[in-house]
Amino acid sequence: MSQSNNQVWYVTGVSAGIGLNLVIVLLQKGYKVVGTTRSVEKTVARVNEVVDKSITEKNLLVLQVDLVNEESIENSLKKAVEKFGKIDVVVNNAGFGLVGAIEEVSDKEAREQFDVNFFGLLNVCRKSLPLLRESAKSKPEGSGSRIYNISSVAGIIPFGAFGIYCASKFAVEGLSGSLANEAKAFNVQVTAVNLGYFRTEFLHSTSYVQAKEKNPLYAQVHKTIEVHAEAINNNQPGSPIKAAEVLIKLANESNPPVNLALGTDSYQYIEKHQNTVKAEFEKYREIGQSTDYDKK
Repeated sequence: MSQSNNQVWYVTGVSAGIGLNLVIVLLQKGYKVVGTTRSVEKTVARVNEVVDKSITEKNLLVLQVDLVNEESIENSLKKAVEKFGKIDVVVNNAGFGLVGAIEEVSDKEAREQFDVNFFGLLNVCRKSLPLLRESAKSKPEGSGSRIYNISSVAGIIPFGAFGIYCASKFAVEGLSGSLANEAKAFNVQVTAVNLGYFRTEFLHSTSYVQAKEKNPLYAQVHKTIEVHAEAINNNQPGSPIKAAEVLIKLANESNPPVNLALGTDSYQYIEKHQNTVKAEFEKYREIGQSTDYDKK
């Protein structure tokens, strides 16, 4: 199936990284795009460095949106429909990483992490679903409108030093799976995207936040954070352009996966984790199954 230029994409968090690259590739392929960001002028300037200005003026709408504010999201969706008539694909990409030992993270810091990574995403899903349902009516079953919730291997595997970030992505996984079950009846497909390490600004100091409190007992946690910032940053194996290509390809195919791992490292991490979980599951099967009422 090929819908290509007829699709309108709504992408959050497009100032950098996966979001920015997705917008650029979409525009180059002739799609219409609505992007949300905190800095409209900066984002448009970055897109115009790669895409002809005549294309961006016609097919791109960049809006400053507060994803924690429902009214702000509603207004952006209204403007999107006013300009392009509909929305076919929603990509919940906006987010940031909070690092630090769980004991170090304050209540305020943890709530801010969930506000953006989970509640902002939830708000966009809830507010965009009526538009996606409408758009899906004219499409073949299994090939309707789409929601991509950008998650991470951290939504499946709990990593030390990233505990609250992992928790927010675990929440995205649960939401995405449940929403996929509910939305399927309306020909709206939902996919949680489990990213591995992609070469974006995510590990730059401007893209993640460290807990303000530092407890010397967690020296190993601090070392893990340091390694990510200094050794892994700018050496990630994943290409954001190739990730964008995959998302576009799957948006034009029927019956997409509910969970999509992206990156060779993502597969390696998840498979290793699944094997560990399965081994532990089997080890404690007998005691785990001993809690039912005795059969009469």
